[in-house]
Amino acid sequence: MIFVPTLKFMDGKCREAMEFYSKCFMGSLSIKTFSEVDPEKKLSAVDANKVMHAELLVGDNSIYASDFLAQFDPSVASGKSLTSPSNCESHFFNQNKVEISINCKSVDEVNSIYAKLSVDSTVVLPLADVFWNARYGILKDKFGIVWMLIFQY
Repeated sequence: MIFVPTLKFMDGKCREAMEFYSKCFMGSLSIKTFSEVDPEKKLSAVDANKVMHAELLVGDNSIYASDFLAQFDPSVASGKSLTSPSNCESHFFNQNKVEISINCKSVDEVNSIYAKLSVDSTVVLPLADVFWNARYGILKDKFGIVWMLIFQY
């Protein structure tokens, strides 16, 4: 069994985020838009170019991601805001983000990945040697994803 985290972008920044992660992790990225997957489907110009499925492969690991389609947003028809949970009509409106832990293979790798992810991010815990014989740091990137990076000595 393999677990694959899947990131959902409510703000339409899936492509930007996944291209950024591809550079950070030096992975192989594939992206398909909604219009590429189903060219016959009638979508707004905004939704047609949103990401239906992205996959970032890094070694034996994957991260999936996609954008959220405005046509499934009940606030578009109702005029209500998605910021209030009481207005959410499906699980797709859950704003909770996942935290991703990365177990690095070397000090150089943890330092490099942390430096790349930290661009325009919020440092939660600076990368440092910690008491349990590891190098560890936490940051929240510019897309709102929390990354925990560790190298166990």
